[in-house]
Amino acid sequence: MKSLSFTPPYNDEAIVAWLDGEMSNADARSFEAAFKSDGQLAARTAELMSSNENYRQAFAPLLDEAPLERMQARLDAQLAEAEDSRTAAPRPSFSRRAMIAASISFC
Repeated sequence: MKSLSFTPPYNDEAIVAWLDGEMSNADARSFEAAFKSDGQLAARTAELMSSNENYRQAFAPLLDEAPLERMQARLDAQLAEAEDSRTAAPRPSFSRRAMIAASISFC
């Protein structure tokens, strides 16, 4: 995204933007400099980083249960169907001029 601008003091939104790589390069460099010298900022950043682990742990079993093989088979079938429709017998095409000429000849 990288369209927002973040300046000190950094709030949670700024920290999460940095964690997600959504800060501009200049803002990220400024944040990293502040991170190195500000113990509170470093602690809050570490806290937000670890809170993400709870989500990973909570959703990891769902990823293991995801029907990847079935989904891949459906995707492959749809891609094959699309390829078949592309290689099917071509429809006759007429130029617009030919159609105009034909319509005039009926008059």
